[in-house]
Amino acid sequence: MRIVVLGASGTMGTLVADSLSSSGHTVVRAMRSSGVDAASGVGLDAAFAGADAVVDCTNFTTISARRAVRVLGGMTANVVAAAERSQVRHLVLLSIVNAADPALRRMGYYQGKAAQEWIVVEGEVPYTIVRTTQWYELTETLLSQARVGKVAFAPRMRSRPIAAASAAEVISEVAVGPPLGAREVAGPEDRELLDLVRAVAAKKGASIRIVAIPLPGATRALAGGALLPGATVERRGPTFADWLQSG
Repeated sequence: MRIVVLGASGTMGTLVADSLSSSGHTVVRAMRSSGVDAASGVGLDAAFAGADAVVDCTNFTTISARRAVRVLGGMTANVVAAAERSQVRHLVLLSIVNAADPALRRMGYYQGKAAQEWIVVEGEVPYTIVRTTQWYELTETLLSQARVGKVAFAPRMRSRPIAAASAAEVISEVAVGPPLGAREVAGPEDRELLDLVRAVAAKKGASIRIVAIPLPGATRALAGGALLPGATVERRGPTFADWLQSG
């Protein structure tokens, strides 16, 4: 199969592209450095020509709801339009479990992800929205980017996190199969994000203080488990302890 992976330079895009390539598929790694820009639409038609499937792993991180909806929604609208023109048979969108939950409506980034889902559903391209829970790798991001000196910040968040590599396996499986509408996957156990960040810092031997930081309008929802998936959602290992040990 010829499969286009948008955002192929990012964490998930790289994993998905590598997984599909190792399985023998022809992978088009579409990203700005290769002349494909979902935000402007430049290069999409050329990248999608002859594609059997398109996997959208593009991302834009912001806490502003207006910017999230405008940028994420705009990118997805361009992708859907180009996929329609190229008669792509399967569009796979990476999203987040509970992105459209009303309890999280104050979180700007989640509004953007919900907008992406709506645009894909309303489009004419057969699709699968793959929703995953938070990745274990979020802990490393917070330690490196949500940090001032020897203090790192993380929200109180109960979720059922998953290894990014395991999420990539699911996305790759979906990409080579028929459109499903939606598929959700989570890790094997419910955990508190602060505990995981502290565990990663301890393994690294980093002398860092981890401080809980509130997220306006969502602190209670996150701490209360608004990000937890339903009881029947698919679970994939490894556990966090196994992931941490192997890293």
